Amino acid sequence: MPAIRILLALLICASVSLGGELQTLSGKVLTGEVVSLSEKEVVFKTATGQVTTPVNDILQIELQREGTLAAGLKYTDIELADGSVLHCTQFAIKGKDVEVTLAASNIKAKVALGSIASFLNEANDAAVRKEWQEKIVSKRGNQDVLAVKVNDVVNGLDGTFGDSGNAKGEVPFEYEVGGQRRKRDLDPTKPQVQGLLFLRSLPSDAPAPLCKVFDMHQGTLVASKVAMTATGFTVTTVAGAKFEFPRQAIARLDYSNDKVVFLSDMKPVELIEKSKQGRKETMKLNKNLDNGSLQLEEQFYSKGLAIHAHTEVTYNLEGKYQRFDAVLGMDALVGGEGKSVVTIEADGNKLFSQTVTRKDKRRDLSFPVKGVRQLRIVVTSEGLFDFGAHVDLANAKLSK
Repeated sequence: MPAIRILLALLICASVSLGGELQTLSGKVLTGEVVSLSEKEVVFKTATGQVTTPVNDILQIELQREGTLAAGLKYTDIELADGSVLHCTQFAIKGKDVEVTLAASNIKAKVALGSIASFLNEANDAAVRKEWQEKIVSKRGNQDVLAVKVNDVVNGLDGTFGDSGNAKGEVPFEYEVGGQRRKRDLDPTKPQVQGLLFLRSLPSDAPAPLCKVFDMHQGTLVASKVAMTATGFTVTTVAGAKFEFPRQAIARLDYSNDKVVFLSDMKPVELIEKSKQGRKETMKLNKNLDNGSLQLEEQFYSKGLAIHAHTEVTYNLEGKYQRFDAVLGMDALVGGEGKSVVTIEADGNKLFSQTVTRKDKRRDLSFPVKGVRQLRIVVTSEGLFDFGAHVDLANAKLSK
């Protein structure tokens, strides 16, 4: 009996440890755990043995499900020049460095002040993030910007920040008032400071991105290098910041970069929307036609197109992609019993043409598009009228 219990325990431990998932461009999915990784390949341990996969063929490695930050937790978003976003409960400027403490995990690291693109205090508040984008980021010019909140109103002041803090953790800021140049030292942790926006970009010799690393609490690191340690991962960002993560703090590694492009992220070269009734329904991106989540049967999708008849949409592929994939069906949350005719063409050659009704099950579409210059999608109605004739193309994407 003791031997049986030990064997069962070992089997249980093995099943728990083999909990990760590796997805490839070709659609292959491996279940197991990462044994080793480099800039060229990843070795993955599966139940049947070790499998080596070139990085160029990897879409993502999911180590565990991403967590959420506790409701009410206040944090500052620090964005690096490479696009990395750090949720920080604390930060302090020490000379040319910024010492940060990541939200929830309490992981500490140093980031060069010269690599930071922005600080946004109270980033946990969606309204603050929206106002920051609309009033500060979208209207930036060719200078740094200090965003100050006075009586709950945020305004931006153009100027120039220094590249080093003083002994009090303050950053020098030069600005112009009434034609005169002024200078003051700012503490970015003060309540009246909403944010700092720097006019910075990566140097020309910055390393190429390898992957995006998502931590368990929704932070994102654009990594140039990821190395395994005895207890976790060392992540070096393109901007030069280095982080030591225990294994349980990393949710996934996303190697897709430009290997996969979603149609909802591309701008069509032609979009025709009309109707037999003289009206039109606008194509929606990443939402259904009622502005809700895309849903086919019981499955929700975060990416995709919602298309009403009559719509013709054309994308330039420039011969860069190998496959087109999507999930087709009528959205479960949008009304209508119309019959939609969906046609997909590649350089004028028909890849697919079928009628879609509410009674039909969702269907997976996958077509080779090697060398194709243009992809055209047409949705029409089968009947006299086009009321209720619509479809979702969920997860519509192109892969190299």
